[in-house]
Amino acid sequence: MPASVPQLVALVILAMLPMNRRRREATLEEIFSDPVVKAMMEADGVNPHELATMLQQVAQRLRTARRGDESPEDD
Repeated sequence: MPASVPQLVALVILAMLPMNRRRREATLEEIFSDPVVKAMMEADGVNPHELATMLQQVAQRLRTARRGDESPEDD
């Protein structure tokens, strides 16, 4: 069964905790290379390339929305 969005968010947050102690956010590459994250994503049938692409698209839309060009809900 694929992971739900809350499960994926929890994975990302958990993976980022050690990085936050160093005062920087983990990169997607660092998160996806974590053995625990890799095992959970595999168990849940999450494709890391598809997830990375989706997260990059969301980040781009949020950057665009912050500039006031469009609403993040617009397609």
